[in-house]
Amino acid sequence: MDRAYDIFEKSIVFANSISKSRNRSRKFRCPCCHNEVLHVYSRKITSYFKHRDGNNNTKCENYFKQEIAPNNSQLPQKKKNEQVEFYFDINKKMFFLGIRLNDEKINSYEQKAALFELLTSKNERASSPLKINNKNFFHNIFTMIPIEKFSFRYFFNIHSDSTNKSEEYEVFKTNSNPTFFKILGNDDTNFKAKLVHKDTLYTNIPYFAVSPIQWDSHLTGDIEIKNTLTFETMGKRFVGKYLTIVNKTTKTEALLLSWGYKLEKSETLTLLWPPAFIDNDISYVKLDYAYFYSTFKSHPKNKESIQFIFKKS
Repeated sequence: MDRAYDIFEKSIVFANSISKSRNRSRKFRCPCCHNEVLHVYSRKITSYFKHRDGNNNTKCENYFKQEIAPNNSQLPQKKKNEQVEFYFDINKKMFFLGIRLNDEKINSYEQKAALFELLTSKNERASSPLKINNKNFFHNIFTMIPIEKFSFRYFFNIHSDSTNKSEEYEVFKTNSNPTFFKILGNDDTNFKAKLVHKDTLYTNIPYFAVSPIQWDSHLTGDIEIKNTLTFETMGKRFVGKYLTIVNKTTKTEALLLSWGYKLEKSETLTLLWPPAFIDNDISYVKLDYAYFYSTFKSHPKNKESIQFIFKKS
């Protein structure tokens, strides 16, 4: 990673602009997944940022999309409202609720003495109540809250004397169907996984499929299982499988559809040469040509095609 978010300066900084002494006195976060990253300083090679071991130790899935702000700007504010995600942590064998707020929201809720609660479908608390203030939340950084009670659906509540907001989230599938979480990174022993929201799965993408009930392990040959584990959390015993859907076939589509998911074939586009600087999904290269590999037919005149901006030295 060539840039990260400097927590002290509250801005995006480039790795090669940070001295060795500053390296030791600053903390940095990934501008996409917002987990802590390390600055690697060297006199021999270009300095860079990397995720910590156990936090995929690689560019996160969002960083590949380049959803980052230009230099010297603050972290992107994609949404004015709360951003809520559900995660599974393989190391802790626990499910978490991640909440991200911007400074405007944090300050507004703090002035109202607002309180966050996560409730089950039975209106029981699924986690400890949390005050929304600048001690518990940071600008556009996910605050991870462990989920203590199981429920197929959860209610996200923010309330105060002048605020009463509630949203419902379906997390776990019913009828013993597995729930899919997308693996962040490529390590099947140390990973975090994010809940798949849109009920669409893709081939050749690593997933962690989990259910509080024993589910059919005799999957089709087009689903490759790398690891299976059982664990207990939230008062339930879970069965989870680290798997990849290799091929899109009629049999596989029917199986996933019975679980409530659609299957799509993954498409890839890879820039082979030359090296490029990428910003806002645009690749900038210094030559007047580029070689790339794609799994689909490209139409350069199509407005929706990938953009390459050519710059001569």
